[in-house]
Amino acid sequence: MVTFLDGSTRLGNAPLVNGSAAMNAVFPDAGIHDITALYSGNAAFLPSSESIPLQVTALATRSTLVAPATAAPGSAITLTATVNSAGGVPTGSVVFLDGNTSLGASPLDGSGIAILRINTLAAGSHALTASYASDGKFGDSTSATVTITIASADFSFAASPAAATVIAGQSTQFMLTVTPAGGLANNVTFSCSPITGITCAFNPATVTPGNGAANTTLTVTTSASVSHFGLVMPNLISLCALLMALALLNLVMRCGGNFRTDRARLLTATAGAAIVALGLVMSGCGGSGNSAQSNRGTASIMVSAQSGTLSHTTIVRVTVQ
Repeated sequence: MVTFLDGSTRLGNAPLVNGSAAMNAVFPDAGIHDITALYSGNAAFLPSSESIPLQVTALATRSTLVAPATAAPGSAITLTATVNSAGGVPTGSVVFLDGNTSLGASPLDGSGIAILRINTLAAGSHALTASYASDGKFGDSTSATVTITIASADFSFAASPAAATVIAGQSTQFMLTVTPAGGLANNVTFSCSPITGITCAFNPATVTPGNGAANTTLTVTTSASVSHFGLVMPNLISLCALLMALALLNLVMRCGGNFRTDRARLLTATAGAAIVALGLVMSGCGGSGNSAQSNRGTASIMVSAQSGTLSHTTIVRVTVQ
């Protein structure tokens, strides 16, 4: 009979068969074990023993970390680490790290999950990892880095399209998008700057970005009774308006030739320039030459989005015909 020992711990006995003895053993801890085979002897053979070192390798583990991508300063953040192994459920604890700085440790539960809740991360970007230390049976492992950005709650604001053309008395629509940042989850409301002949309506009037971007539809309605919106572009220059401007310029230059002083020449040139400008903005001779559908101008509408003390604006332009 042969007795097997792990150090001073008895592993079991095995009978000699053709001068050999063997047994299966389970080692609870990884590392080097001093294994001894002890033969007790019999009437024909003396007792003997032999010891050898045995390297027991820990079961491989894999650690993963889950954390939010963004959060506001001082807000509660939940870090979740999971440690898996093909050899069973690891035990022990996980240390959560911000770079090389420990944020704290949490024990693994019966499913191999450890959770840490913190609210101490400063503003900026943080590279977080979860590190599992071997419990003797299961080996060490460290998760991949997860980046979290701590920033004050805010949002961006945009309109699509940025411009539209509409017939006076009719409406046009724009899609407004609010994209949250820094964990913003508050209501956002909308408003338009007042412009004569322009009314705005939002559907919905309030959005809550929450986990992603939120949209609202802006309907801009124009009045048919307003003659001008914003800056009105001049109509195309008629041929007779151009000819009238050139004739007036020629007349002034001829009269200017009779003046003897530089001051007179300067006044003449200034007057000529003014006459040319007048001719360019004329719509036609005798008030004729208007197009069948007049351009009533382009209104620039400032649209505001507000959440508490946060406010952002965007401009939409409506050309009214």
